[in-house]
Amino acid sequence: MTQIVTGPQWLIRARLRDALSLRSIDDAIVEVEIRSAGGPFRPCPFPMRRRSGGEIAITASVRDIAARLETGVETRIWFLVSRLRYTPLEHDLVIPAADFTPTSRQVTVMGQQITQTHLKGAPFEADLRLMPRPVRLAGLVLRDNDPQDPVVGAQVTIDQDAGTAVATDPAGRFLIPSLPLRRVVTVTATESGASVSAPHTIDFTKPTNALQLSFITAPAA
Repeated sequence: MTQIVTGPQWLIRARLRDALSLRSIDDAIVEVEIRSAGGPFRPCPFPMRRRSGGEIAITASVRDIAARLETGVETRIWFLVSRLRYTPLEHDLVIPAADFTPTSRQVTVMGQQITQTHLKGAPFEADLRLMPRPVRLAGLVLRDNDPQDPVVGAQVTIDQDAGTAVATDPAGRFLIPSLPLRRVVTVTATESGASVSAPHTIDFTKPTNALQLSFITAPAA
């Protein structure tokens, strides 16, 4: 005698990560909608579970999938992911009709024939990488680390890109309104042919990063 099994299976599995550091994101808001063939997008009718490592999972039996969605047709799964200090991400996963079609296989468990029914291409996986929002850099350029001796009119650049150049004000301060979307940049201040540089690891959790540069005066001979 053959037993037919149509229990829950992985339908959708996605992982949320920071696009720059590739670290897992566990607290993003995730919306999932599904469209069958040319129909409208509708909210996914099956519950979503969060797992460790930034993973989300949606499970359902083939019987429930067939009752609520159309199988055997091209299907699209749409993700909308949002989190504070990240640019919202939209991701559209297109599943060919052949992969969204129920199929069966026979396995033997403890001498008993069991027919397992599942969607051919499931689980449908997505790697969702959120890009941090740009942050700005507020800084100060001094001479010999002396707060009473600011460097006025120094040109400050990011990664020696002239397009990012700003000049320090009478207090030696500067503001770069938008840093590149990279983990580490090099900040350089140039004045009267002399320059000083420092690496800066961008903290995307802070809308404004801070940095101090200092020109060191050579001791008199």
